[in-house]
Amino acid sequence: MPAPLHDKSSRCPECGTAVKCDIAAGKSQCWCFELPSIALPSDQKAACLCKPCLEKRIQRAKPTI
Repeated sequence: MPAPLHDKSSRCPECGTAVKCDIAAGKSQCWCFELPSIALPSDQKAACLCKPCLEKRIQRAKPTI
């Protein structure tokens, strides 16, 4: 059986920090559900980012006016 996508011991692909996924921990919601959704590059493997890296990605994805 393949490893689950959101493994409890996964690491952020950007900085290597351990990523805490509440879904993998058995909860019905994850902390990332509270943040805006963004599109990931098509060449990025499906993996969770840590909160600081995800927040940086969200900021970079915001259009500048």
